[in-house]
Amino acid sequence: MAGHDISQESEIIRQAFLEYSRYLVAIAYLAQPLKNGKEHGDAQTFWMSGFIIEIGKRWYWVTAGHCLEDLRSATEAGLYSVREFKIADCFGLGAIDRSAIPFNSNHEQRVCRCL
Repeated sequence: MAGHDISQESEIIRQAFLEYSRYLVAIAYLAQPLKNGKEHGDAQTFWMSGFIIEIGKRWYWVTAGHCLEDLRSATEAGLYSVREFKIADCFGLGAIDRSAIPFNSNHEQRVCRCL
C-alpha cells in the first residue's frame, strides 16, 4: 500500500500529520465471508483505526462505536467469521518495527459504549 504523499501539502498540515500519526493504533482482522454457515469466497482484511489510553495501570484501545457494532452485527448475522486479529502501532516516522502484532481478541468484550 503506497499511502498518501504529503510532500505537496502545506507545512502546517504536514507537521500535524507527522505528529498525530504517532498516536494512531489500528486493529486489522481477517473476515471470511459465509454463505449458509460455510466459507464462501476469499477472506478480506478490514482495518479499524483508534488510539490507546491508559487509565490506572490498564490500557484501552478506543475506536468509533460503529466499528465494533459493524463487526458484531456482521458476525451475529452469519455474514462473516473473523480471525487473525493484529494490532498495528507503526504509523509514525520514528516507528522502529512496522510489523503488525498478532493477538487473541474477544471482539464481543467492550468496556463501554459512549454516544
